[in-house]
Amino acid sequence: MFLRKFVSLIRALSKASGLASAFLLAASVVVVCQLVVVRYVFGESTIWQTDFVTYGLAASVFLGAPYVAQIKGHVNVDLLTMYVSPRFKRLLGYITIAFALLFSLLFMYTGWELWHEAWSGGWTTESIWELPLWIPYLSMSVGMTLLSLEYLADAICVVTNDEVPFGTEPGGHS
Repeated sequence: MFLRKFVSLIRALSKASGLASAFLLAASVVVVCQLVVVRYVFGESTIWQTDFVTYGLAASVFLGAPYVAQIKGHVNVDLLTMYVSPRFKRLLGYITIAFALLFSLLFMYTGWELWHEAWSGGWTTESIWELPLWIPYLSMSVGMTLLSLEYLADAICVVTNDEVPFGTEPGGHS
């Protein structure tokens, strides 16, 4: 019962993170339009728009990753998994989830370390806006933390037989 609630919480957090990602993507598009109008129609200089779009799009990628992992939307070569036995498919699932979890945990650790350095060091961008860099680094840290939790939820679901590895039907074609 606890594991199901834990997985449900992670899935909800991933969906919320995906919504935040979509919002940042939409906001970046609006800001690019505003930048074009300000710069080329009114001939005025822009200060914050380029930084906002750059860091907003990067944050969108990091915050969107957990949701994309949840819906199995990452690039996936499933040719092998379609033709192997369910037992081998499960083994491949364990290996794949372990490597994905390890990668995301390492990225998460590095992200939080970088965020802390930017926070404590008062790092800012070199532009006129001087955006505190802990803000964009936070999106990387949070995104990778949620991605790690998403892979942990996947592992729990595979171990408890609540989910088939790789989102494929059981049995294969062998």
